[in-house]
Amino acid sequence: MYFNKEKAFLCSQPADTIRKPYQIATHTAKVNHSSMFQYNGCQYSVPPEYVGKNVSLQIYDGYIHVYYSTYFITIHMISKKKLNYHNEHYTAIARKSHAFKDENIADRAKKILKR
Repeated sequence: MYFNKEKAFLCSQPADTIRKPYQIATHTAKVNHSSMFQYNGCQYSVPPEYVGKNVSLQIYDGYIHVYYSTYFITIHMISKKKLNYHNEHYTAIARKSHAFKDENIADRAKKILKR
């Protein structure tokens, strides 16, 4: 009943050319064994618990927003560097790998990430 009354006042959606710039494209990527996903030939880090899982990427305003299902994981600025780590991801990956038992992982992360 109300729909029929209101139908006369409804307008059609704007054309695709108007709506397209406001739509956010979503891409998927698989996290590799190094806890990294690839986007445009560069690799970006996520926490190690996402290794082997598919993550969703939303790219806008020069950043990559990373989600697992609907859970927000992290954000990376789009870069031309081949490897892009966040400090906390690097230390978590290093702790999990047991490769740096004798080293101070935080100091090593600072050295690596300054490159």
